[in-house]
Amino acid sequence: MEQVRICHGRQVITPPRENIAAFQEDERMRAKLRETVAHHRFVYNATCASEILLEREYKAEQRNEKTSLKGEAYQRLLKDLREKNDELKMQNCEIRNRTDLYEKNEAEELRRYRDLLQKSTNSKEFDLEAAKELLLNKRALYLKPYEYIRELPGKNVRGKLVDAFQLWLNVVPDTSKAIKTIVNGLHDASLLIDDIEDNSDLRRGRPVAHHIYGIPATINCANYVYFLSLQRCQELQNTRAMSTYVTEMLRLHQGQGLDIYWRDQCACPSIEDYLEMVKNKTGGLFRLAVGMLQAFSDCQTDFTPLLDVLSIYFQIRDDYVNLFNEAYMENKSFGEDLSEGKFSYPLIVAIQANPNDTRLLNIMKQRTKDVEVKKYAIQYLEKQGAAAQTKAKLDDLHGNIKSQLDGIGGNPILEKIMDSLHSSIG
Repeated sequence: MEQVRICHGRQVITPPRENIAAFQEDERMRAKLRETVAHHRFVYNATCASEILLEREYKAEQRNEKTSLKGEAYQRLLKDLREKNDELKMQNCEIRNRTDLYEKNEAEELRRYRDLLQKSTNSKEFDLEAAKELLLNKRALYLKPYEYIRELPGKNVRGKLVDAFQLWLNVVPDTSKAIKTIVNGLHDASLLIDDIEDNSDLRRGRPVAHHIYGIPATINCANYVYFLSLQRCQELQNTRAMSTYVTEMLRLHQGQGLDIYWRDQCACPSIEDYLEMVKNKTGGLFRLAVGMLQAFSDCQTDFTPLLDVLSIYFQIRDDYVNLFNEAYMENKSFGEDLSEGKFSYPLIVAIQANPNDTRLLNIMKQRTKDVEVKKYAIQYLEKQGAAAQTKAKLDDLHGNIKSQLDGIGGNPILEKIMDSLHSSIG
């Protein structure tokens, strides 16, 4: 359950309590790590001391030869040095045994920690090395917004898209898994930024990350994930994959920039300009995923026409359900695009149908959150035929996608994804 505390006159929502167990587990692992570091430091010091004692023993023997030191004094010195050396050896052996035991237990602890995180992130991929890096480098401290958004329910469409194109591209599993991790990371990070840029209140029915962790921490977290994904791309050691990553991330931000410009200037774009923007903004991650896969594949089919239509379908579908689908509105703020002043496909259709009627533009300028005003705007959209035209456009795009799939041999996974998405529109 979320808690509210007062900080400098403001209410600050603290993270849900279900994250405390993972935090305590993290602290315990770090304490064990500190203990191990101390052990290794002691081993080093003990070894140095042992070498010093042996050197003293040698020098004592040399002095004995020169000074003819005899009797009990010399024997006591030699015995004392050897006993101390034996004691240090026993301590070294004990420390090595404890270190070996710790390393064995560490692997088990990390597996448990990974399982805990998997359970809390709706079974999204989280590998052992990522868990280890999170523990050792304290990534949890600045990745909280990212962890939070990963916990939110979602369709994982981009991950499924990778699986679908794998039927054609047949990339080795380890590489496809790495690419899927990169794409999912970029998608979730982009949502953190989108919610700030759109001044959103809810994401999938829950408060947006920056309302919990603050705008600065959320921006920093999202940027970190962008560069972490870039690093993972570099580790694949494929020039073409790297080029695809950079090119599509640039196009994605170009598209997002246009979307923001139209919104902030209240400048309604043409349908053609809007669709071109969508190919960059929404299609960026689609092309990035498939392009990176193709960099490791013998299949060189040009999937760009299919990916362009897919991206347009996904965006217009999102535009449609945001305004007209009741089931979707129960899990998201009502008529969110109206509150954000965003020019979505149905709004552009209605505005262009009657350019002299400024009612919609005036509502969008106000960034209203008044439910009754938004209900009126949606009724106006339906009256202007925007809902019906948008649904017809989606039907046409769905048919286009199926036709393209048939032309390149079919794809059961992608066909299932599309049929499921289209049937859920209502």
